[in-house]
Amino acid sequence: MGVEDLVVLRLKMFKFEISAEDTDIIAFLIQKALNSINNITNQNYTEDTFPISLKEILVDKAVGEYLKLKNTLGELPENFETLAVSQIKEGDTTVSFSETSTDKKIDNLINMLLFSRDFELLKYRRLVW
Repeated sequence: MGVEDLVVLRLKMFKFEISAEDTDIIAFLIQKALNSINNITNQNYTEDTFPISLKEILVDKAVGEYLKLKNTLGELPENFETLAVSQIKEGDTTVSFSETSTDKKIDNLINMLLFSRDFELLKYRRLVW
């Protein structure tokens, strides 16, 4: 399965349906995410030479870029905010996250996709003397 297929699959996990016109956008954002990883690792990976062990990070970064773009353009689906957890109840204990706005939750999700696994890229960092 190619990176583009994995990005579309990951977006489906967030209840996103990808249109045909979004295919070029996704290809661009995959390249942007790949360039970001290359900058962090000081490598020159392509989609063909990219390590399999980092593929999920590439996919998450591309998905984060896509959601950030859609959020900036105001094109996130209305039901997207329902994915953000607002309350957890177990037994007689309830924890409410209502003080956090939906926009903040979406921003946290996007930042998690973009940056949360950057520390794993350090293993692949190439030092140049």
